[in-house]
Amino acid sequence: MIYAGGSVPPRGYFVSCMCTPLQYAAPPTVFIMKKTIFIDPKRCKACRLCIRACPHHCLELSQNRNAAGYLMIELVKPDDCTGCGTCVRTCPEPQCLQLIRNA
Repeated sequence: MIYAGGSVPPRGYFVSCMCTPLQYAAPPTVFIMKKTIFIDPKRCKACRLCIRACPHHCLELSQNRNAAGYLMIELVKPDDCTGCGTCVRTCPEPQCLQLIRNA
């Protein structure tokens, strides 16, 4: 079946089974799960790559040290964190930063 404007119907439209012209359908309701990050203090080596990568400037270097003696990264602006995951993808240490759903 060929649709107006191409071979695939445009997003947000549907075709009825009676082959009537394309009609607008309201987009479905989307619920966005807000996420934030969890920083594992045992794995963090304070390389600061996540601090530089965060587009919302939510992370800072803490004065606290972990068991290995490294300064730790902390989430200082949790309300500004959108859970985009840029810091998680930038971190070279596996499982150091993890995205978690807010309760």
